[in-house]
Amino acid sequence: MWKYVGTLCGNQPQDCQKIMNVIKADAVSAVRADANGSGTLPGVPAGTYYLMISGVYNKLPLAWGQAVQVRAGQNSITLDLRNATPVN
Repeated sequence: MWKYVGTLCGNQPQDCQKIMNVIKADAVSAVRADANGSGTLPGVPAGTYYLMISGVYNKLPLAWGQAVQVRAGQNSITLDLRNATPVN
């Protein structure tokens, strides 16, 4: 799904904000990463979540979408080219 959204936003930017508003309305939380790629999800209880993340690396739009298990305490996930999907 995230690859579809990324492609649509790239090709039809007038519809992108509407799509993002629908996704955000159903989201548990949202975060923007810093320049180092780090971000913190505030107040997210333990459980299974589906991450939908997009970014650009070397001018290549990429998307990540995967289920993650959040446990009590600090959690981390590594996003890199091996688990990314190019957005055309």
